[in-house]
Amino acid sequence: MFLFARVSKIPVDGIVAEGQSAVDESLLTGEAMPVDKQSGDEVIGATINREGLLKIKATRVGADTTLAQIIRLVDMAQTSKAPIQRFADRAASYFVPGVVAAALLTFAAWTFWGYRQMMSSCVRSLYSSLPVRARWGWRRQPQ
Repeated sequence: MFLFARVSKIPVDGIVAEGQSAVDESLLTGEAMPVDKQSGDEVIGATINREGLLKIKATRVGADTTLAQIIRLVDMAQTSKAPIQRFADRAASYFVPGVVAAALLTFAAWTFWGYRQMMSSCVRSLYSSLPVRARWGWRRQPQ
């Protein structure tokens, strides 16, 4: 049995044996208003006794408390990978070398066939697109 005065932290999970108070559970539940607790109600560790005097019988302490279980679950979630993340990592292990290989092949093509031939193909594509651009330009002349 533990006795908790007004504005004191409750470090253990337990059941209220005696007393009545408002307990701030916002750290765990996100609830803005304190929750009224009286004899027989369950209290969660890592909460704050706001108003009265509570005598609490501890049911879980240390690594068995609700807060310790939440910390353990968050830690497991952060250290493990989801199946889609493993798939993305596997796809990236093929995609990145593929992009590097394509870049090397492009560099080899430019080096082997020469800058002039590649440039002429770029110029040809530019010439083939000019009539389309000119047509659009004639339609949209300023007035």
